[in-house]
Amino acid sequence: MRSRSLLALTITVLTALAVWAQPTIRTFGDRDWAIELPAGYKYEKSAKPTNESMTVAWAPEARTDKTRPILQVTLYNAADGGRSEKFAPAFAQSAIDGVKKHRTDWKLETTTARLGELTVTRYAWSGVAKATVAGVTVSIPERGVMLVGADRGLGFALHAQDAAKYADQTLPAGEKALRSFRLD
Repeated sequence: MRSRSLLALTITVLTALAVWAQPTIRTFGDRDWAIELPAGYKYEKSAKPTNESMTVAWAPEARTDKTRPILQVTLYNAADGGRSEKFAPAFAQSAIDGVKKHRTDWKLETTTARLGELTVTRYAWSGVAKATVAGVTVSIPERGVMLVGADRGLGFALHAQDAAKYADQTLPAGEKALRSFRLD
């Protein structure tokens, strides 16, 4: 009986590791950051980083309907070193406005959340995006979660999104990945 319990525990641990075995560590400026990605997520070509900002994205293979979840990290150096009390709220508003401008039927819920020792703004949103699939423009209802905050002059926007019909399955794992984000 004991060996069955040990085997079950071993299988559970190995399964958990297979799902969350993709820690990613990167550097921006003089800060290291890390995020743990769900299994199957691969680096997507991202904009070339500048001294002011960096955006990195990951996604799994597209589904047969050409949709897929995406995770994105955007980092931004504050011009004043982040000392301004207005920096974090203004950065948060700018980050979510960047998502909103590409959607119609926009709905937004704003709360606060904890990310390690930091208090961040949490946005849960839904909207309809336009996409071209096989030469035809289609409307795709989407949902997403964004965590936005700042730490010692570095703003960050952590974003997970997917087509609404898959979001109940993918957004919990996406938000878990976002909440694994750490800055050194």
